[in-house]
Amino acid sequence: MSATFSVGIAPGYVESGPQADIAAGMDVLDAAYLTAQTSPGGVKALAVRMGINAGTLQHKLNTNNETHHLTLREAVQLQVVTGNAAVLHAMASQLGYECRRALPDQAEGDPVEAFMHYQSAVAEVTRAAADAHRQPSRNAVRRLDRQVQELTVMAQYLARSAQQRLADTPGGGNAY
Repeated sequence: MSATFSVGIAPGYVESGPQADIAAGMDVLDAAYLTAQTSPGGVKALAVRMGINAGTLQHKLNTNNETHHLTLREAVQLQVVTGNAAVLHAMASQLGYECRRALPDQAEGDPVEAFMHYQSAVAEVTRAAADAHRQPSRNAVRRLDRQVQELTVMAQYLARSAQQRLADTPGGGNAY
């Protein structure tokens, strides 16, 4: 029996890109508005891609409008169409969580492979930390953050692969 686990990692560490950084504690409505405004072609083009009337979408994104609201499905669609998960990150931040993009388990449940990937991630964190301290920049700090998050993912894969091996042994059951 084998298992596949998906644990997330952070989005890329590009210095400047089409997506604005979401400040900790940003309101989900502000994040939705920002997502639409930074979308190529603006709200009109986004509305077409979402299959919604442009005026209706504009009203739903207006934080001062009390009568029109994005549904949860529309908020998800907004993020899928734009490729910008700002609403998700704002929601997670308000709830005290962090979100990371899912990454497939490259070790496919093999503890030895998982350990090798973990050690590789440790080396990447070491290199990123050295770069961030040698020549501090936003890119270097973002790269370090991403590598630390990937290390966390690899550590989780390592632990889960061992748990799965235990569950696969006669009488092994759950490690917890």
